[in-house]
Amino acid sequence: MEWMLLLSNILHSLTEGLGLATNALLIYLVLTKTPKRLTTYSILILNFAICDLLTCVSAFFVQQRLIPGGTALFYFSHGPCKFFGPLACYIGYSFMLHCYSHWLWSLLFSFIYRYYILGHSAPKTKTVVIIITLFYIPSFFQFVIFCFASDDVTEIKNQIVKKMGYDVGKECVSGHLNIFDWRVLFTILHMTLPITPVYTAILILRRMTMAKLRAERVMSENSKHLHAQLLKALTIQACLPIFFLIAVITYTIGQLGIHNHPLLEYATFLLGSFIPMLSPVTSFYFVRPYRLWIRSRLLCMYRKTSSQSVTRTTTLYGSQETSKGYY
Repeated sequence: MEWMLLLSNILHSLTEGLGLATNALLIYLVLTKTPKRLTTYSILILNFAICDLLTCVSAFFVQQRLIPGGTALFYFSHGPCKFFGPLACYIGYSFMLHCYSHWLWSLLFSFIYRYYILGHSAPKTKTVVIIITLFYIPSFFQFVIFCFASDDVTEIKNQIVKKMGYDVGKECVSGHLNIFDWRVLFTILHMTLPITPVYTAILILRRMTMAKLRAERVMSENSKHLHAQLLKALTIQACLPIFFLIAVITYTIGQLGIHNHPLLEYATFLLGSFIPMLSPVTSFYFVRPYRLWIRSRLLCMYRKTSSQSVTRTTTLYGSQETSKGYY
């Protein structure tokens, strides 16, 4: 199974490396290129970008393989965290999980905000920050309690060998002997159950927002277009958790004992890593000031490269002509 580990390392490096770069760029654009009319909404974008960036960092740090085993749950960590020991890997993993859950709650709040401002003036930045903090509380609570839910590493290794038959000699291992421990169970339920109700709420809010936009008579066409573009960005962003949904399915298949396979164990968090990588792309495309800045920079680079290419070509052919004249 060495090829699976190698493929996992490569995919983690690619997705999380790209995610780190794109989210760092988005944070820069939010802080320096946001027009005044989008100041309040940019707080939501910044919240996503910071959350996604931290998700990429922690996911790369742990590069987790999730191994369900009956009423137990085991982790093999293949990222840089293994040089710091199982505890560092486990805390990094706990942090990564809480970033994913906060991302989902943030998506719900973004749709609520989009609907709210169609009938009200934009709230103050301070108010938005407070609401984001309130939405963050469940995820933070999950992080704190889950950090204290890991069982003894020696016992975990013994159970992995007994239940799964895996060689744990060179592995950095952590996990839980009983997933019905309230700290573990709360985390599992908080990571899996909200997906359906949150998605249902998002679909309802999207329909209500679109209906309100079509019925609006006072709003200028430019404002309508801006709202429609931002709603479209959120809608596309809302499609990303399909990766998370599939990841939950791969985990559930193993935890219920339907089928256990290393490919499913690696796939769970590899699928999740696509979310923070792709999430900032929606803002790059649908938020016009960001799109124009990126386009202008890429165009400048293209022109510069083309200019250098033309110069080199001219120099080359010029040298050939000179040589021909000389001979």
